[in-house]
Amino acid sequence: SDSDKFSIIHNVLELYEWFDKAARALPKYHRYTLGIKIATEISDILELLLLATVKNGTARLLLLQKVDLKLKLLRLFARLLHKGRSFRDRQYGEFVERTILIGKMLGGWIEVTKGKRPGTHA
Repeated sequence: SDSDKFSIIHNVLELYEWFDKAARALPKYHRYTLGIKIATEISDILELLLLATVKNGTARLLLLQKVDLKLKLLRLFARLLHKGRSFRDRQYGEFVERTILIGKMLGGWIEVTKGKRPGTHA
């Protein structure tokens, strides 16, 4: 439904706002490397989701699968920040939780786009 589409976009926007604040506290090196990569990926995800709202069928599915890949990249970049001690445990945990929620919403949208009801294995 339209509200689901806009709900995922809203959650990605909130992730962007949250990360924008968190990025200010990153050490300079990570702020200008991984920080920029993460911000760019989130921005790309927003763009792809907005595009997906006006597409149908295979075109939409391809966009949503691209979003899924970018979400995985986000988690990897966040893991590197955490490993490099630029993200504290709490920040890393919150980042991952937010991306998991977005991933669940995305999974539902992908299933609906494939013509399945979320939660069924047709």
